[in-house]
Amino acid sequence: MDNKIYSIPLMTKISEMYYYEKLPQNEIAKKLKISTSTVSRILSKALNEGIIKVEIIDIQEKHKLLEQKLKKRYQLLDVVVINTIENIKSIELKKSLGKSAGEKIFDLLKPGQLLGIGPGETMLEMINSINSQKIIGGIRVIPLMGAWSRGPVENEVNKLVHLISSKLFCDYFILPAPAYVSSEEIKNILLDEPYIKEITSLWESVDIAIFSTGIDTYFGVPVQLVNEKEVIKKAREENGVGDILGHIIDENGEEIKIELNKRLISIPFKVLKNIPLKICVSGGPAKFRSIRGALNSQLINILITDKQTADLLLTE
Repeated sequence: MDNKIYSIPLMTKISEMYYYEKLPQNEIAKKLKISTSTVSRILSKALNEGIIKVEIIDIQEKHKLLEQKLKKRYQLLDVVVINTIENIKSIELKKSLGKSAGEKIFDLLKPGQLLGIGPGETMLEMINSINSQKIIGGIRVIPLMGAWSRGPVENEVNKLVHLISSKLFCDYFILPAPAYVSSEEIKNILLDEPYIKEITSLWESVDIAIFSTGIDTYFGVPVQLVNEKEVIKKAREENGVGDILGHIIDENGEEIKIELNKRLISIPFKVLKNIPLKICVSGGPAKFRSIRGALNSQLINILITDKQTADLLLTE
C-alpha cells in the first residue's frame, strides 16, 4: 500500500494539484478519497524525493543589484528600490514610496540643516509616515515653490511645510504666493515683494530638497492645470513629459519653451542643481518619463522608486 501511495505518478499529481491548481489539502483528499494527513505526508515525501523544488528568492538582494545598476548608470549618490505588486493602485504606491522616503529623510537630516520640500500626495504620505520620536535640533523647513490654487488642500506645499514642522518640532517658512500667476510680469512683481524675496533667497541655502515628479502630459492633466488646456496641448506638442516642482520638462529634463513655465513661481533649476542632496520620490508608469527626464539632467542625485519603474529605467 505504501508503495502505491508514494508512487511517483501520485506524488506528481498531488504536487500539481496543490502548487499549480492551488487546491487545499482537504479538497485534494476528497477528490482522491484519501485522508488529509496522507496528502500532507505525500507532499513531504515529494519534497524529499526532489519532485517538488523550493526556491527562495532574496528580494532584498535583487533590489540591491537594481539599486547599484541605477546608481552607476545615472551617477546617483543613492537609490532605494521598494518592492510592490504588479498593477498596484496609485495611492498604495504613493504610501509605500512615502514610507520609504520618511525613513530615508531621518537618515540624512543633520542638526541645523534647511530642508526644502515639494507638494503632492507622495510628500503627504511621507510626512504621515514620520514618527516624531526623534528630534533633530535646529532644522528649518521651506517650500520649494508657490501654492497650488486647485486640488486637495492637504497636498498644498505650505500646508505640508507646516505639517512636517509639527512632526520634526522645527521652525518653518511659508511662501505666500501662488505657483502659477497670470503673467510673467505679475510673477516678477511678486518676487520683488520683500517677504517673498526673503523666502526665495533661502532656496540657495537649502541642504536637502525632497520632492516627487508630475504625471506625464500624455496620461492626463494635473488637477492644478485643468483650466490650462491650451498650455497642456502646447506641452504635448513640445514633448513635455511631466513636471519637476511645476517646471514642465522634456525627456532630457530641460524646461520646455512654453509660456506656463515663464509664469511659474518655483525654485529655478540652476539653484536646484546646486543643492547638495536632491531626493526624488516617485514611481509608476505615469511618472516614468518625468523621472527619467530628471535623471538625465542631474536634477536629482537620490532616487526612491518602485521595482517596475527601476526596471524600465534600466531598459530604456
